Amino acid sequence: MVVIPCYNAARTLPTLLERLSPMFSRDQIVCVDDGSTDDTQRVISEFGVCGVYHTVNQGKGQSLRDGYEFSLSRGASIALTMDSDLQHSPDDIQKFLEASRRADLLIGSRRQPNVFFNSRMPLARQVSNRLTSSMLSHLLRQPILDSQCGFRLVSRRCLETVLPLCRERRYMFETEFLIHAAARGFAIDFVNIATIYNGEKSYINALPETLNFLKLVLREIV
Repeated sequence: MVVIPCYNAARTLPTLLERLSPMFSRDQIVCVDDGSTDDTQRVISEFGVCGVYHTVNQGKGQSLRDGYEFSLSRGASIALTMDSDLQHSPDDIQKFLEASRRADLLIGSRRQPNVFFNSRMPLARQVSNRLTSSMLSHLLRQPILDSQCGFRLVSRRCLETVLPLCRERRYMFETEFLIHAAARGFAIDFVNIATIYNGEKSYINALPETLNFLKLVLREIV
């Protein structure tokens, strides 16, 4: 099942859903509207995909949690998560599906081989991502190429075990999920994906989120 957390995504969500429609049926897509104040809910309704709605904004982590739980309730064997802002290309989905047998948690990697800085990604995001990925690689004792990417595929077995352990409700949820999955021996791997930035407004502030990451690591690992 495809899980799409949405917040004020009315401008970009139609394009994403149109591109997903040849690959998935409407009941295989769930959009979680996290208290949007634009026409996101109307778009979800018009496309006829599954919808989960928050009356107020609760954070990306809660949206993912609700989307995962919805997927489990529908009997999904895997859950593929994508952002709603078109920064994840549906063209890369096949890579996840082909690699799904080799890992319980697959994460998209925007790191280009033999390239230290990716000219398509904002510098602040690169620095934050490199810092957090390097720290997690050391602490989890396995390569973590892109700790912040929201383009992921998770097995049902991993979801059922890890989801009840997570407490985060906002952006640190994905990192917390990764930490718990690694600690319980689930296979983690990465899939090379395109780096796309369209000038969309980011709801992540790199410095505070990096500090939140450090707090999470201290709480969960140290």
